[in-house]
Parts: sequence; structure tokens; C-alpha cells
Amino acid sequence: MTKQALKDTLLFGTLLAATRKEIQKQVKTIQNENTSNLHVIEGPEGPEGPVGLTGLTGDRGPQGEMGGDAGVGSTNILENNDVVFTVRNTIANNDILIYDADVNKFTVTNLATVINTIKDQLELEVQYTKLIDQANTTITYIGESTAGTANTVLGWRIKRIDERADPDVDILWADGDTNFDNAWTDRASKTYS
Repeated sequence: MTKQALKDTLLFGTLLAATRKEIQKQVKTIQNENTSNLHVIEGPEGPEGPVGLTGLTGDRGPQGEMGGDAGVGSTNILENNDVVFTVRNTIANNDILIYDADVNKFTVTNLATVINTIKDQLELEVQYTKLIDQANTTITYIGESTAGTANTVLGWRIKRIDERADPDVDILWADGDTNFDNAWTDRASKTYS
């Protein structure tokens, strides 16, 4: 998904539901529907829509023509033509509809997946607990971990800033990687590359 498509999706998602709570309420309403008890989720009245094609005759009788009543639409959002078909009982908690430009339809997607995609696409920085130790005038250690990680626990990534090779500055990582698998208390004895 391109950054522009992601931004368009986010804009539509913002317009579709202002808060996560409203999305959960809509998903819960959809999950609780059955064929004999339909619920209409109404929003603000929009502009008059185009006249649609006559629907097929189904087990609930023939569907009328769309259009005329702006803002109402189908009583079951999953039955709309611009939504990828999804069986209602397969929708999980925190699932939302997101526009997929590859298929030109809305698809059911988990909210956590959307958040991770946004984080990855926009390269958002995760905030970590940081400790800084200026060991001497040329060596500084910087450790990062998730909040609440004890200094003695293997849950830190540590980098060493080495200013001995003036004018160059070397920034090296404990064990030669950025994994969170070091103890902050072991920073001086680690191998850096």
C-alpha cells in the first residue's frame, strides 16, 4: 500500500468513525445482526445518491432500487458492493473496514494490523526508556529498553559512541546487532562492532 493510499485510507477511516469505541460499536452491531432482526446504522444525511440497479430476489424478498434516500444505504454494510464479501461470524473483535486500492473495495482488517502498518509505513519511532553513561571523555554508552525493564535483565540494546579516533566518531552496537538481548549492567564488558 502506498503512503498516499494509506493517508487516503486514514482520512476515510477518520470520517467513517471518529473513535475506536464507535468502530467497536459498529462491529458489535454487525456481529449481533441476524436475518430476522436488522439494524440500521445511520450517520449524518449525505447528498442524494445515484439510482442503483434493481436487486436480486432473495430469501427476504426482492430488494428495491437504491438512491433517493441519501445517507441510509444498505442495512448490512457487509452486503454492499464496495465491500469484499466476509462471513459475519468470522469478524473478530477490533476488526474495521479499510479501503484496499488493489481490489477497489473495503476489506475487513484488524485494527492492530492497521496500527502496525501505519507505524511501519510512516517509520514512526517507538519510545523507549533510555539510559546514558558517559564512561569517560571519549566513550559514551546509550541503552534502550521497553519501559519497566530492570537494568540487570536481558532486554536492552546498547550502543557505544567512541570518540577516540578524532575527528571520526564510531557508533557501535553490543554483540554487533540492535537486538534487545543485553543487560545494561554488562555494557562495559560487551563486544561492540
